[in-house]
Amino acid sequence: NILRKLSNGHQVISITHSPQIASKADVHYFVYKRIKGERTITALQKLELEERINAIATMLSQSPPSDSAIANARELLRV
Repeated sequence: NILRKLSNGHQVISITHSPQIASKADVHYFVYKRIKGERTITALQKLELEERINAIATMLSQSPPSDSAIANARELLRV
């Protein structure tokens, strides 16, 4: 994997909607926008393991994710 090799000597930040790419990360952040008054604010949330599983499962299917999507997300994360 090119990203894995690159990450051995460099910091790699990837923004993706691909569950396969997201599952390879050492650290997973959820990026989202919210409206506050008349401003749009972009925020980050570091995800813990169960949140990562749910986020990847949602990428695989829909929200809320199906049981099979959750199982597939666990398989991608190898947990």
